[in-house]
Amino acid sequence: MNFATKSTYMRIWAWLVWALLILALLTAPQILLQEGHPVHAVGVALQTEDAQRLYYPWLPRKRWRKWAWRRYQQLRRRHQQAVCTARKVRLLLLGARSLAALFAVLTRRQISVQVGSLPILYALLERLQVRRIINKHVPSRAQVDIGTVALVLTLNRLQAPLPLYRIADWVGRTVLTHLLGIDPAKFNDDRLARALDAIAPHIEAIWEDVLAEAMRQGDVELTAVFYDLTAYVFHGRYQDSELVDFGFAHNTPSNKRKVKLGLNVLAGSLLPGPFQVWPGRTADQATVAANLKRLSAWLRDFVSPGISPLVVTDRAMLNDKLAFLYEDAGLGFLSGLSSSRKEVKRLLYEGDEAQFRKMPLEPGPDPQYWGRPCTVTFEHQGRRMDAKGLVVLSNPMRQQWRESRQKKMEELEQELQELQARIGEPRLRTPRIVARRVQACLNRSPVGKFYRFEVREVAGHVLLHWWRDEEALAQTERLDGRYLLVTNHWELSYQEMFQLYRDKDGVEKTFLISKQVLCVAPLHLHKDQRIQAMIFLNMIALLAHRLLAHQLRKQGVTASLQRIIRTLEETIIIESHFLDGSVLRRLAPLSAEAERFWRLDFEAVAALNSDTPSSTPPVWLLPSRPSQPPTAASPPLP
Repeated sequence: MNFATKSTYMRIWAWLVWALLILALLTAPQILLQEGHPVHAVGVALQTEDAQRLYYPWLPRKRWRKWAWRRYQQLRRRHQQAVCTARKVRLLLLGARSLAALFAVLTRRQISVQVGSLPILYALLERLQVRRIINKHVPSRAQVDIGTVALVLTLNRLQAPLPLYRIADWVGRTVLTHLLGIDPAKFNDDRLARALDAIAPHIEAIWEDVLAEAMRQGDVELTAVFYDLTAYVFHGRYQDSELVDFGFAHNTPSNKRKVKLGLNVLAGSLLPGPFQVWPGRTADQATVAANLKRLSAWLRDFVSPGISPLVVTDRAMLNDKLAFLYEDAGLGFLSGLSSSRKEVKRLLYEGDEAQFRKMPLEPGPDPQYWGRPCTVTFEHQGRRMDAKGLVVLSNPMRQQWRESRQKKMEELEQELQELQARIGEPRLRTPRIVARRVQACLNRSPVGKFYRFEVREVAGHVLLHWWRDEEALAQTERLDGRYLLVTNHWELSYQEMFQLYRDKDGVEKTFLISKQVLCVAPLHLHKDQRIQAMIFLNMIALLAHRLLAHQLRKQGVTASLQRIIRTLEETIIIESHFLDGSVLRRLAPLSAEAERFWRLDFEAVAALNSDTPSSTPPVWLLPSRPSQPPTAASPPLP
């Protein structure tokens, strides 16, 4: 008690001393701040903690923060022990009911991880050595190499195409986190954009290596090469872009900016071959010369000496000048020709249906396609070349054209009848005005050229009469369903010409996959080099897609790859985190169809050749092309 009284007495005196000192500082600061009287001279250096608390009474008397923290830790441990005890009691009470209740009590949380077809696609890209090839051409010292970034972007295009800023979230929700062992946050949009910038200068070299690996492992046989262009529509301004521009392209709006892609597709397997990105304003024929140079250089590694590869294109890709470019490049061509040329129109008009019926182009008792042989001459800068021609008569095309023409003619006649019923209105009272309105209707209609009309005035009444020009209509109907095929490969039979040209639709199917399945556009990018790099990664995804589909067809699987991928989307892994810190991963139950597709896909990937490359080039299935046609005259009719 004496100690407590003395301590209180000393604290009071300490407070009074400090109060007097502060008062002195406030009243006479100039004395204490003179030279030789520093402020710290009034302080007293005390060594012990008790002395400091005695002469500085505002210091805390106890270490209350440490005491409070210790008390909090004790209470927390007691709470955890209480919760654990309560769960054990609950487990004893509920354990007799069901194992599900037991599992729910022991589980802290559950996480579902999307699997889909990612393991199969990941294994396929690894077999194609995509990551190794990219890292060889684009080395990097970053924590995540460029090849891994490209691999993730390619898998995203195959599984669920997303813009760059959403890739990291997608990786975190999928099994790629475990396959790659990389934090999903590493795949942010800045890293992905920098990877695209690094890949852009090496696109051609990387693509050649990846394509060669795919052809080697897939045992791809070369029969022909299909070449065509498609356009990807872009939304936005893109004022500084040299690629994204207005231009004409089939089945795309003319008022939208676009980028064109020239793609070679290998016949049979439909694997994408050499490609090139073009500005949207580029004409189709303007790309042929550059494609021939690129294609002939690429084919040197896959074609034996003396073999002339065949390139199949549509009618917009061939004229007299281009025909000699094919010849000089040592390539064969098979293409349609536009009917705007006088010689082509003459060949189409020649021959009646009886002559076509003599040479069916399809096997079977009821063919729908017939042909008539001919010879087509190309002339350019004093050079002359004869090519093998075939005029094809397509019965389905003829019926379609005539049905469409008949429908448009009925619509035009309905419009003319409505105009005739309005004659006499204030704006339709004179023959000159009525004739002008009728001519405007005929000019707007695509079938207006098959109609003639007469407007006259009788007894103050304006009369309108129109009729069909049967002669002009008969001349046009004669060309219905006819088109001309031409090739400089004289060893091809007419049936082979027709069948190869029909197989050219495989290019359109490939373009359809790139647009609807892989979603090339929208790209959400504005720099030209990044656009080119992203299209390149889409081509790698397209190569993997077509190669897997090719392997499935070789195994006799009839289901489409799109259906297989959609079915496998239900595949997920459930992660269960328990109270003791352990983790259980299990695959969710699959349907019988999904299990079958898993087995087929893994068998297709396992069937790829992983041994060392062979020194023998792939077999070109077409015979060698002679330098000159067998005869200068047209082949005789069968």
